[in-house]
Amino acid sequence: MMLIPLIIVVALFYFIIIKKNSCNCDDGSFSKCNKCGNNIRDDYIYCPKCREKLKKKCEKCGKMIDITWRRCPFCE
Repeated sequence: MMLIPLIIVVALFYFIIIKKNSCNCDDGSFSKCNKCGNNIRDDYIYCPKCREKLKKKCEKCGKMIDITWRRCPFCE
């Protein structure tokens, strides 16, 4: 008899507390570091875990671009 209310309380606890606090942070603004694989924000210049350089300054316009890009998409 007491088992059913206990199951209900545990289920409510799970759905209210655990699911409410779980973060679904995959909003598309994250990528992976090329060196260590750490999740990094797209606006980071260095990886906070391994300090790998992720961005460089364009020589023509001065905007920060991905280190792997051969050309700046902001310049002609």
